[in-house]
Amino acid sequence: MRGVIAWWSQVPVPRRRRSVLVLGTVCSVVLVLASFVVGYVGSISELWDVKNFRLARANTSVTAAAAVVVCLSVFGLVFAWILLGRLVRRQPGYCVGLVVKASLLWGVPMLLALPMSSRDVFAYIGQSKLISEGLDPYTSGIADIPGWASLGVDPLWSQSPTPYGPVWVVLEKLIGSTLLPLSYFSALLAFRLIAAGGLALMGYFAWRLSVDAGREPAPVLWLVLASPLVLVNFVLGAHNDALMVALVLAGVHFAYVRKPWLAFMFITLACGIKLVAIIALPVVGLVYLGTETSWPKKIGYWALLVTGSLGFLAVLGLLLGTGPQWMWQSAATPSSAQTWFAPVAIVGAALWTVTQLFSLDLDVISVIAAVGKVGMAAGVTLGGLILLSRRRWEPMVRLTYAFGAVVLLSPTIHPWYLVWLLVFAAVAGMLTSYRTTLIVTIGTVMLTTHMLLAQFYDVGTLPLVWRFAYVLLVLAAGALAGWFIWGTEHRSSGYAIDARLGPAETSASS
Repeated sequence: MRGVIAWWSQVPVPRRRRSVLVLGTVCSVVLVLASFVVGYVGSISELWDVKNFRLARANTSVTAAAAVVVCLSVFGLVFAWILLGRLVRRQPGYCVGLVVKASLLWGVPMLLALPMSSRDVFAYIGQSKLISEGLDPYTSGIADIPGWASLGVDPLWSQSPTPYGPVWVVLEKLIGSTLLPLSYFSALLAFRLIAAGGLALMGYFAWRLSVDAGREPAPVLWLVLASPLVLVNFVLGAHNDALMVALVLAGVHFAYVRKPWLAFMFITLACGIKLVAIIALPVVGLVYLGTETSWPKKIGYWALLVTGSLGFLAVLGLLLGTGPQWMWQSAATPSSAQTWFAPVAIVGAALWTVTQLFSLDLDVISVIAAVGKVGMAAGVTLGGLILLSRRRWEPMVRLTYAFGAVVLLSPTIHPWYLVWLLVFAAVAGMLTSYRTTLIVTIGTVMLTTHMLLAQFYDVGTLPLVWRFAYVLLVLAAGALAGWFIWGTEHRSSGYAIDARLGPAETSASS
C-alpha cells in the first residue's frame, strides 16, 4: 500500500485531479446504468413497455452481474472520494472549486438513475396522488387510493399516514396536481431535483458557516457535498432529509449573522418537513442570546421560539385542511418499524433472549418495540439535557450532540439519518481524525450498499455461486478499504477539517 501511495504522490497534481474526477464520474455513470437492472420502479412506469428492459430484469445472470457492478461502482466512487480527500488535506485553500466540480460530475448522473437504497421517493409520489384525490394524508394511507401498488410504494408504509410536516405536504400537493398527471417520471424527477437542490443549499451554507468560523471550507465540502454517503442517500435516494438539513444550516447561519427572524423562519420550514428539526430552535436561541445570558431568559426565549414555530405550522396545516395530528405522527410512524442495527433494537433482542431463559411467553417484536419507546424517550430527554447543559460547547457542537442523542437512541436508524450527523459534525469542526472519518464513512457506505441491493434485489434467490461471489466481493471491498485506510499517510497535516484559514500549503508532493 505504501508503494501505491508513493507512486500516486509522484503523479503531477493536475493529472491527479483529472484522474480523480474521471474515476468518480465513470463509477457514477456505471451505477446509473446498473440501476435500470436492479433499481426499483413501479409497474405504472413506461419503462415496462420497453422489451429489453423487461428481458434484462427477468434474466438471473444479468441481474446478478448488475448487482456486482453496483457494488464495484459504489466502492470505486468511495476510492475516488478518498483520493480527492488526500488532495484537499494538503492544499485546502485551492480545492473548493475542485470539490464542487467533483460533486457535480458525480452527482448529476444520479438524477437519472432508478431509485436504490430506499423507496421513500415512491411514498412521496403516492402521497402526492393521495392529496390530489382530496384525501387527508394525516388520516389516510396510500393504500386508500386505487392502484397504489403500481406506484412502487413499499407495502410496509402503505397504510401509514404521512410522517412529514405541512411544508412537505404543500410540495407534494403541488407536484401531485401539476406534474404527476403528466408523467410518473416527471414527478420522480421533481422530487429528486428537490433533494439535489437541498444538497446544493446544504453545501452553500456549510461553506458560509465554515468561513464564518475561520475554518477552511474545502475539507467541510469534501464531506458535505462530495461524499458518496451523501450522494447515494440524498441524490440517488431522493430523500427530503437533504432539504431539512439545508434549512437547519441556513437557520444557524442567519442566527450567527444576527438575523433572528430569518433564522426562525428557516428552522420553522425545516420543522415543517420533519419535526425532529425543532432541536435546532434552542441552538439558534443560544447563538442569538449568547452564552452569558441568564437561564430564565434563555428558557423563556426558547419557549417563545418553539411556540411560534409550531403555531405557524399549525396555521399552515389548517390552511391545508388538516389538523395538528402530524406532530405526533412524525414520531409514531417512523418508529413503527425497527432496524436491526439500531442500538435499542439490539438491546431489545438481548432482553427478549434473557426472558426466554425464564420461559416467559413474550413476542420478540413486542419486546423490541417496548424497548424502542423507552429509547425514544431517553433520546429526547438526553437531547434536552444537552441543550440545557452548562458546558461551553459551540452551538453547532451542541446541535450535533443533541441530534446524535435522538438519532442513535431511536429504534429506527436509516443510513441517511447518519448523514445528518456527518454533515453537522463536519460543519462544527468535530471531525479531527482522518482515519476515523474514513472508517465511519466507508462502513456506512457498505451498509447502504447492502440495503441498496437487499431491499430491491433478493440476493438469496441467486444460485449458490452468485451468492458466494456477492459475499466475497463485499468482504474483499471491506478488506481493501481497511488496508488503504491503515496505510494512508496522516502525520503531517492532520485532518484538514480542523485547519484554520491561512496560507495554503503549496507543496506538489501532496
